Amino acid sequence: TQDAVHLRRSIRTVAKNKDLWLANAEANAGMIKHDVSELWRDGMGLPGVIAAAGPSLDVDVSDLEKHVSSGAELCVVDASVKYFLSRDIVPDYCVTSDASPKVKDFIGGVGASKTKLIANVIIDPEIARSWPGDIYWFIMMNQYHDGDKNQMIQDMHTRATKVNGKLIPGGNVSSVALSFMLSVRNSKDLRLYGFDFCWKTNMYAGKMHAQRQSERMRDEGESGTIYDDKNTVGEPVKTNLSLRRYADWHRDALNRNRIRVTNVTGSTII
Repeated sequence: TQDAVHLRRSIRTVAKNKDLWLANAEANAGMIKHDVSELWRDGMGLPGVIAAAGPSLDVDVSDLEKHVSSGAELCVVDASVKYFLSRDIVPDYCVTSDASPKVKDFIGGVGASKTKLIANVIIDPEIARSWPGDIYWFIMMNQYHDGDKNQMIQDMHTRATKVNGKLIPGGNVSSVALSFMLSVRNSKDLRLYGFDFCWKTNMYAGKMHAQRQSERMRDEGESGTIYDDKNTVGEPVKTNLSLRRYADWHRDALNRNRIRVTNVTGSTII
């Protein structure tokens, strides 16, 4: 089944990358000045907007700008930060969670010193060194146990970095952004944009990250995990196994938090 395939993928990913994660955490330890818990907001927070990087942003960005101009905090994922900066929209927060050095293609060279980077302790150290603004670090909670070291992976990261602030993921960076805004910032009237989890021609808003899209299309195509689907406006779209699982997680999260969160993405498979 697709669930079994996804689980096997997840286990392979952990086994392949756990040593890199710890090495990155240890390398980042000397650069850590702020913990994400410092951004904790008691009481009900401000209205909020989270922007993923789906192609629907090209249609929805003007509506997003209205809410941000009205005082909503803007939290973006790493793959969309350059999209907003190119439009002179400076996010309050940018969330990054992946250890891959390829993330540098998303946020490398960003001159957004007013944007706070919300960073997993396992990110590539070069990203931390190059970020021009403040970085607030977190431990990504998980249930993985390192059998070689007989320790929980999240505990190993905490000991390596002395970071105590934790965020609960749902498999991808937009789920971490949702965790951050709901818990740490305690947002009210939280609106989600760019949460497509599908595409027609371009995976990313603004036709950005063409090389990354090409690699993903190649890898998913070779694995046979690209599927035909329909979005919420009835259009035929493409998706893949990972995006389907992320969409399922976000659908459940939206149902659990429907009083505080609304997905206003114009076209999505959620």
